Amino acid sequence: MPQRVHNPILNDMPDFAIRDPAVAYSGGVFYVYYTYVDFRRAGHLYISTHMRTTADFVNWSATREVFGGPNHYSSPGNVFRHPVTGRWAICMQSYPFPPGKDTGDDRCRLFIAESDDLVSWSEPRVLVEEGAAHNYNDSPRQIDPYIVLDGGRAWCYYKTEGELGVLVSEDGLATWREALPDRPAISKGHLPTGETVENPYVLRHDGRWWMFLSPCSAPRKIGYTVSDSLTDWPAVEYLGFPLLPWAPHGPTAPAILDLHEIVTPVAGGPGAADWETRRASDEDLPRWLMLFHGDCEPRNTGHEAALGLAGSDDLVNWTIP
Repeated sequence: MPQRVHNPILNDMPDFAIRDPAVAYSGGVFYVYYTYVDFRRAGHLYISTHMRTTADFVNWSATREVFGGPNHYSSPGNVFRHPVTGRWAICMQSYPFPPGKDTGDDRCRLFIAESDDLVSWSEPRVLVEEGAAHNYNDSPRQIDPYIVLDGGRAWCYYKTEGELGVLVSEDGLATWREALPDRPAISKGHLPTGETVENPYVLRHDGRWWMFLSPCSAPRKIGYTVSDSLTDWPAVEYLGFPLLPWAPHGPTAPAILDLHEIVTPVAGGPGAADWETRRASDEDLPRWLMLFHGDCEPRNTGHEAALGLAGSDDLVNWTIP
């Protein structure tokens, strides 16, 4: 990893928590989106989606709110190109909760928004107004989306009662239905000791699908599973993740970048050209970068967190700068 990078890469504690990263790359700049939790309002958390930009994970722009308001838009899953409009798209959750509470209730839904420049975004549009409509639990609650494009279909994984359901769209993200109405894509039984699970992240590598996710157990961990199918996944294994002195409760919510695919030198410009030069000359710069949040002290609400960065050359063995 580059010697200038130090963890945590973003830390606004104790007044604000930074959680659930998503990242896009364009024009030599990394656009990092995340859940931003404001602890300063006594008895009432304010949760929204913020963003910062960076060219090197050392120097950052100021944080700015992207999606706010009473819906508590948060947990941005991923940023991708819309298959119909070609614009940037981002998925997220709404996270409404009643006064005096800090956990989203059954009104939580999944949303998508679009942008031309990764900065100014459309109003979020709900995927399924009525929420989850499967047969394996009775809750309509949906959180932690992640959208995968595969040919003419789009798949949206989401958390439902501690398991992962999946929606499918066959009309360019316009309408969605349950792809697996009778079983979750990832159940508690997929986890080594039957934990509940959240924060899916899916990528394609060497002709196979890799899913990364986080068990809802202490200390936090990151797991993965590899499959030829987006609906049938084998058992989850845990990464042997390094200890995090700044986040004693462990890592969670991974977002992964393939530097070999995204980096294109820009003649005479900062960011990409500098990164490409360092990638070619620095033996410590890995192929894969993982952004994640680490659960921090003090644990007053359970939301306390900061962002970290890890690197890998094989998606299984990760190092921390």
